[in-house]
Parts: sequence; structure tokens; C-alpha cells
Amino acid sequence: MALALGACGRGRGTAPAPPRPVPIPHRKRGEAMSERWLPYDAGPEGNSPKGTAMMKTPLLQVLLMLSFLGLLGGCIGASPDRPATSAPGASPSPTQLPTATPVPTAAPELIRLLGLGDRLRLSADGRWGVGMDRESLFLWDAGRGVFEPLRVGPEGQPAAGIGPALSADGRLLAFFARSPLPASAADPDCYPLAVYDRLTGGLEWLPGGVSRMGLAGHAGPALSADGRWIAWANDSACNPGPGVYLYDRHSQRLHRVHPPTESPAASGGDLVALSADGRFLAFVTKDDGVVPEDRNGQFDVFLYDRETGKTVWVSRPVRPEDPPQPSGLQLVPGTDGAWEGGIALSADGRFLAFAAAARLVDRPLKPCAPWPWAEPLPFCRHIYLYDRETVQMELVDANAAGEPGDGAAEGPAISGDGRWVVFATRARNLGSVGATECPARPVWGRPCDLWLAVWDRATGRVTILSRGEAGRLVGPSYNPVLSADGRWLAWVSEALEWVATPPPLPQGRPADFLYLAEREALLRLSGGP
Repeated sequence: MALALGACGRGRGTAPAPPRPVPIPHRKRGEAMSERWLPYDAGPEGNSPKGTAMMKTPLLQVLLMLSFLGLLGGCIGASPDRPATSAPGASPSPTQLPTATPVPTAAPELIRLLGLGDRLRLSADGRWGVGMDRESLFLWDAGRGVFEPLRVGPEGQPAAGIGPALSADGRLLAFFARSPLPASAADPDCYPLAVYDRLTGGLEWLPGGVSRMGLAGHAGPALSADGRWIAWANDSACNPGPGVYLYDRHSQRLHRVHPPTESPAASGGDLVALSADGRFLAFVTKDDGVVPEDRNGQFDVFLYDRETGKTVWVSRPVRPEDPPQPSGLQLVPGTDGAWEGGIALSADGRFLAFAAAARLVDRPLKPCAPWPWAEPLPFCRHIYLYDRETVQMELVDANAAGEPGDGAAEGPAISGDGRWVVFATRARNLGSVGATECPARPVWGRPCDLWLAVWDRATGRVTILSRGEAGRLVGPSYNPVLSADGRWLAWVSEALEWVATPPPLPQGRPADFLYLAEREALLRLSGGP
């Protein structure tokens, strides 16, 4: 990212500029920061013969000359990279220049509270982001330090919709639109797919849409790095029907990845992830027969190669005798379509991270409940990493002793090079968690013991990240997103205690909040390497 959040540049001989306040709903966040002091460079001592001669002049002349020397010393003593300081109010002695008044400067924020929201997608360098809160869309501009409503079209109409996605450079934004709508829109339950060009202001309508009530729409589309290729899943009858699709914006050609032909029996798809060049497409569907051997009747994860046209069943169980369990997505019972799971693809399409309740590694796995109020399943829902080149599967959420996490995991995100995988977990054996401080407000029903964790493929180490600026372990936190360069991490939490001075609580409803921080900063707060 070109601009570090909360940091300010410093010119030669000028004081650092304070960070801009960030507007968030219900209150503008202030600029209260910790202070550090700039040392003052003392000038030469007044013990030269000229200083001795000064003692012999009349008192008024002495005072005038000392005042002049005090001002001169302040200008000489300040280094080119340090602001000159003014003299204090006390009269100086003839043998010592005045002591400078310290100049406070703003310290950078470690964690940035952007505002209300339940989703955020980042550009490759974290410079731009697009977020969503109750179908209202917002744009994060790190250069200006603002999180503001996304406005599209010639009249700057506020955009509303679901499932926003972002190109690598932050120029193109894709979303299923509730507003504005094309003239051809007829069904209010079908949200058409739009691509907005932030630089030109152009709004492009694509030949696809989803139901606002379906899972696929809220999961959102996926864009290639340059925005040429766009993939989406559809689990509804909205045009062009249930399935998984890949669209080339250059040739304006639509390719149906699954099912190969229109099928009224197909349920379609639910989640998609796309490599940076648009060649590899990962998707989740409950349909059987995507590959001939898949007949388990469960959600499964697949990887499609656009160049070869081949599809690989990634979430194939290692032991055929195991009871069938879902991979990629798991519905939450007793809710109106809520789900947990997730898939994420590295930039080159080599590494695919996903959540699965099936046993995908040949080792013992313990049962656990996917939610605190649910009955235990044969296996915990774990995070797996599939290597397309070696065709190997690795268990991500395991501790230093190699023990799998003892609680369900969800929502993986992966860096562009495939080194870092961030996820949410309820496991207590992956790191020091202790007692979690729950938000002092109603929550959506998620338990507070849902933490962020990061896995380093280079070391195989998992670190719990859910410690805020005050050092407390806060939750629940989920839906992590990594910038492609692996530097910036965004996430959702129902807790305001991530920041040192939480703002006032919103009134009238439980709330999700969007946060942004450098991954290394969160590792330092959590005591990681």
C-alpha cells in the first residue's frame, strides 16, 4: 500500500502533519494519539570572549542581545530534518541557551475502525477497498483516509447491492445491484451483475444476476486482477439460471462452467474464487456429477482450468468409508440461510484454501460441533490447503504439536503468494486465548469465542490474532480478507474493543464493524514472530 494507515510523512524542516479523522457512522473518530517528544539541539554555550564582553554592557543592551542570541540559537540548533523550536518564556542566562518546548507528534494507529459493515474487499496493495453494510456499498480510500458511500453513475447515485468485489488496482468494482438498475430490470428479487469503473464513472451491465435471497449473491462475484474475467455462482432462477459462470469482458462471451448445459435439476453454485489471470476458477456446489465419481450429495469444492477445460474434485474424502460431510460451505441450522465456510485462491491458482467438515487428510480427526448449540459432527470443520502442483492436501489449523484445532474453523483468506492463510476459529488449542471479553451489547448470536488466526506456510505456525490495542482478547471476529501482497488484513467483528478508545455504541440493533490493520501489527499485538 502506498500510504500507511495513520502514519504521516515528514518533510525537511517541517513538523509532521496529523492524520485525517476518519468518518464512521454515529460519530467521527477523533485524533487523540499517544505522543513522542522531539529532542532539542542546544546551541553553543555562551562562554566565548563575546559572551564575557556582554557582561560589561548596560543591562538593557544585554537583554536585547541575549534575546537575539536566543532566537538565533533556536534557528541554528535545529537540524534540517527537525523542526526549530521556540524559546520558553523564562529569561535565558548568559551562559546557556533556552531549553526548548517539546513538540508532540501523532503516533500511527495500529488498528483502524472503518465503520459499520459485514464485508470488505481490498485491492492488491490495500490502497482501495469496497465494503457493504445492509446492502449499502462503501468505498475505502486509504490515500484520503475515508470510508464513504460508493456513488456511481453520472448523477453520483449511492450504490446499493450485495457481494462487492474489487480488481487488483482498485479501479473496477463488481457487485449485484439493487440500485441503480438497468432499464431492462423486471424482477425486484433478481439483482443484476454490474461492473463500475471508478476512474471513468462508467457502469457496465453483465448478462447475469442472482436472487437477493440466495447464498451465491451474498458471497459475491470474483474478478481477475485486471478485471477482464469475472466469475460468479447462481443458485436461483435469475438469468441465466442456476450454475457457475465465467465471463470475458473483452470478447463479451459467457461460459457456463457448471453445469455444462442448462439443467433444471441443477441447484447451481454458491461460492467462487478466481486466480489473478482468470485461468483457474474454484467453486462450491452441492450438485452431484460435476465429476463422475462425486455422488455424496454434499457441498464440495472444485477447481476448473479454463485453458484445459478440466475440473478437479478437490474435496474428495481420503477414506471412502467416512460418512459424507460438507466442504466449502455448511448451512447453519435454525437460521434463514446463514452459512459458514469459504474458499480462497492464491494469485497463480496454485494454492486453494477452504473450510471442510470432511476428512481430507489421512490422519485421526476428532468430532466437534460446528456451532456451540449444534450436535457434534464426525469431524471438526477444519481449514485445508490444496497444492495444485503437488496434488497434496495440508491441514492448516493445527498447533505446534501437530494436533488439529479442537473447534470449528471458517472463512479462510490467502495472500497472493500462498504463504499466509488467515481464518476464524473456535479452537482453544491453537494458541493462548484464555477468557474472551464479549462485547457489552447484543450480538447476532455468534459466541464470543470466535477468533482470528493466521497460518504461515513457511513455518507451519498458527498465531491467534484477536488481541486489540489494549491487549484484551476480543470477539467474535470473522470474515477476514488479506490484500494480495499479504500486508493488509481486514475483518469483521461485533466488538468495539479492538481500538484503545472505542466510540459510542450504535443504537437499536446489534452491529458488525469493519476493521483494517497491517498483518505484522496484529502479530506484534498477539506476541507472534
